[in-house]
Amino acid sequence: MTTQPQAAKSMADDNGSGDDTATAKRTKKTVSKRTFIMKDLSEAENIEGADGARYALIVDEKNSLPFDYIFGQNPAFDRMCAIFGFHTKVGNVANTVLNDKDEPGTPADAGDAITAWKTGACAADPVWAERAAGGPGIKVDRDVLADSIVAAATALGKTNLMDRAAVRARLDSDAAFFKGIRQVPEVANEYTTRIGKPAKSLDDFLS
Repeated sequence: MTTQPQAAKSMADDNGSGDDTATAKRTKKTVSKRTFIMKDLSEAENIEGADGARYALIVDEKNSLPFDYIFGQNPAFDRMCAIFGFHTKVGNVANTVLNDKDEPGTPADAGDAITAWKTGACAADPVWAERAAGGPGIKVDRDVLADSIVAAATALGKTNLMDRAAVRARLDSDAAFFKGIRQVPEVANEYTTRIGKPAKSLDDFLS
């Protein structure tokens, strides 16, 4: 049994389960944790720098059953995981665009999002951003946007926008802030760079 990894470095699986209370209200129960790990089995900061992965089944609030794998040990297994992961990831990126509840995108929009993700993930300094901004149905990755705002604010000395957790929460709670902050050039440039699509300069267009 192991204690649960920190949420900041992992992704949770949620599974709806019935509530036995009198109201019969349905709740979501977290049944597992997905964590990025290093060769020594310590947690990695992000997927870009990880050596492997941990899938942990949650037993209770303090314990879990972990299943670890460090890539590079079994070429055949690595290849099968990569093929499955590629299909899953590309499908997630496409479905995020095509099934957007407010503004569903076209197959062309989904194709642009897949290309943007693949470009960023294959870069020399890879970024595993799930969504790209730019067109109808193409969603903004709010986690990357929050990081971009903090980075831009730090560079400009704007201390009121350096609390990453507060900025991330405000992106969800304040629609005007979410829409407006994306138009700030420093933030926009930082965001597009992080998702693997650096903003073009005027010289790029005039050359």
